[in-house]
Amino acid sequence: MNRVNGELRAQVMKEARETGNAAMVARRHGVSVTSLYYWLKKDSIKTSGRGRIQKLERELEEKKLENEILKELLKKTNLAWLGDSKFPNVLSKKGN
Repeated sequence: MNRVNGELRAQVMKEARETGNAAMVARRHGVSVTSLYYWLKKDSIKTSGRGRIQKLERELEEKKLENEILKELLKKTNLAWLGDSKFPNVLSKKGN
């Protein structure tokens, strides 16, 4: 078999993973064992890369949220400190 459509390829790969016997599945479907192993490896690399990207995107979103929280906290702390009557407001004084 020279060309295998995507649906059959997905079914063969699924069956090979479920049974754990790629050679038997390949023979049953008339597919080269080498091709089946190649598809499985290629799919594994694609899947692991996708998972890594999703993990990094989640981490990035968490860091963005953390930064926003820290920025807001810093604004509030600076405003409280600058507006506190116990401390002179050095930013508003000119030339003194």
